[in-house]
Amino acid sequence: MDPDINVENNSGKKVIVIILCVIAVALIGWGFYYSNKVKNSEEVVTQEPPKEDGSELAVTVNTKHQYKNGVHTLAGQMDMPTPCHLLESKATKDTVQTSKFAIEFTSTEKGGGCIDVITPRPFKVSFEGPKDIELKATLNGKSIKLNLFEVKPNEDLDAFEINVKG
Repeated sequence: MDPDINVENNSGKKVIVIILCVIAVALIGWGFYYSNKVKNSEEVVTQEPPKEDGSELAVTVNTKHQYKNGVHTLAGQMDMPTPCHLLESKATKDTVQTSKFAIEFTSTEKGGGCIDVITPRPFKVSFEGPKDIELKATLNGKSIKLNLFEVKPNEDLDAFEINVKG
């Protein structure tokens, strides 16, 4: 048996073991990073569930939420049934419980002969309030669900990308 062949086989095995160790360390590091990222993105906004009395729409809207310097900002887009539909939004505060807020979306048709093409309409609404709030949302008076994605205060809300799996 030639001793040079064994050395080459052993060095090849060593390289494979080193590569596998590097991959294992990288996966463990990614796991720690991801788990810390999830922990740091805890939601501070709770959302009241839609009513079950028939006054709700089966609508869920992906929404960016940022709390910065005492101001909550919500931004996203909502699908409208035609290009002729406009979207307006405003925030209102409960006069009794100051930590409860409502986002009221109103869809209006500007008229004309529009074809039925779903058209996304952007929205952005800001309001002052305490950090921990309770939030509900409506579209034309019917409850909808906001799927909130937290944006850290030091991040640019407009550049933040929502990544939804599924």
